[in-house]
Amino acid sequence: MLKNKRYFYIRNTSSKPIRIIPVLILLVWGIGLFANMPSAVALPLAEARHLLSRTGFGLARSYEIMALAHMSRDQAVDNLLRSLIPTPTTQPPAWVGDPMPHWNVRKNWSRAQKSAFNKTNRERWKLLQKWWAEEMLATSSPLTERLVLFWHNHFTSSFDRVKWVPYLYAQNALFRRHAAGSFRDLLNAIVMDPAMLFYLDGRRNRAQKPNENFARELLELFTMGEGHGYTERDIREVARALSGWSVDTTTAKAVFRARNHDWGEKEFLGQRGDFGVQEVVNVILDHNRPARYLAEKFYDAFIGGMRHTPTLNAAAKAFQQSDYSISALLRTLLNSPTFWDLKTRGNQIKSPVDMVMGLARFTNWQGKTKILVNRMNAMGQRLFRPPNVEGWPGGAAWISTSSLAARNSFVFAITRHWAAAARSGMSGMNSITAAAKAGEMSTLMKMAHQMPAETASIVLAIPPVRNILYEKLSPAAYLTALFRDPAFQMK
Repeated sequence: MLKNKRYFYIRNTSSKPIRIIPVLILLVWGIGLFANMPSAVALPLAEARHLLSRTGFGLARSYEIMALAHMSRDQAVDNLLRSLIPTPTTQPPAWVGDPMPHWNVRKNWSRAQKSAFNKTNRERWKLLQKWWAEEMLATSSPLTERLVLFWHNHFTSSFDRVKWVPYLYAQNALFRRHAAGSFRDLLNAIVMDPAMLFYLDGRRNRAQKPNENFARELLELFTMGEGHGYTERDIREVARALSGWSVDTTTAKAVFRARNHDWGEKEFLGQRGDFGVQEVVNVILDHNRPARYLAEKFYDAFIGGMRHTPTLNAAAKAFQQSDYSISALLRTLLNSPTFWDLKTRGNQIKSPVDMVMGLARFTNWQGKTKILVNRMNAMGQRLFRPPNVEGWPGGAAWISTSSLAARNSFVFAITRHWAAAARSGMSGMNSITAAAKAGEMSTLMKMAHQMPAETASIVLAIPPVRNILYEKLSPAAYLTALFRDPAFQMK
């Protein structure tokens, strides 16, 4: 069980005078101090670390923390939201614009041709995973990737059912464009997204043969929450309203086929009309429940723990009154006292993306991205392949016997030869350690030598679980112990 204290003392018996370089003076100034300062006051570095950890990959580099040091809470949050990147900086694979072979062609393929097609798509899925990992490594806006991953887990689509990988890339690009924009626009776009039309059978929803899969998840998982404010009849009526949409494989765009649309009058959520896509979205968002439901989802993702009702109410109100501005919702949550409360820190288990990409960015990973993808897969998070329509459950579900072994294995592989490397000038390391030999480590080595407690506060969101006796360890061995402590699993 993690200790419930927020600050800790590590004894240093050294009698040598301590010299502190200027940047470390600033680091010390903010660690663990002024936790409840008003938002207009300059941001303590402990708070900057918390903000960056929650809006990024669970771990922040010192220069990223320092960049927020002169800002207030409000300014820091606004800075992150202004820095979102609507298009990826990493060049995607050349094939992302390829059209899908038409069914009239595919239906005549031999078994060998079908096998080759499936093999190519599987290889492309792995390449797309690698591309996204590279974007996570390179991005100057971790919040962008955090939001894209949030939407990927909310509006789930999976390679298991979307066999044409370029559609998954297009959906990822869609999430980037709308990451913190209008939820109304995002919802309109996702209804006609090719990957979604394949994943939840929207392309097979015809007046002559209705398919309710997408309509059900639209209400149950995407906008209202299971059992809140809608009926089975509402699901049937939404399915009727969304009938007739398919995918033009030549253009990779949704196409409306009027002959397959149910043109009769529909009635759902108390409104009646000859509804189509836009009307369906408008009727849903006229209801009070979507604002509350999305506020709950964002609360769980960025704050966590037991929901604080006043904070949740304020977030839902801001979301609805802004006509479903995602940035207004996120800004309200990140500026809330609940987000900054000390009890919020370290109350979330890191996802595999946090564990792998956070540590890779922190240590300036120079190795093969494929290694990082494989490690995330082993921990239970396969990008572009969530387990089901509900997505990854997160929280305690990230920890199992096998996943914990995979998480610890990656940390151990990164840190295995740090102490020896420090003595030998970083030579003789294994491939994973060598790939992560730079980055923050030179700064932390200096800091660990002079300020062990403050170093721990940079690496960990909460105090270490184990009793780490700094005076008996070299700086490299001390850092190794911090990264291997169970507290490193939290953010």
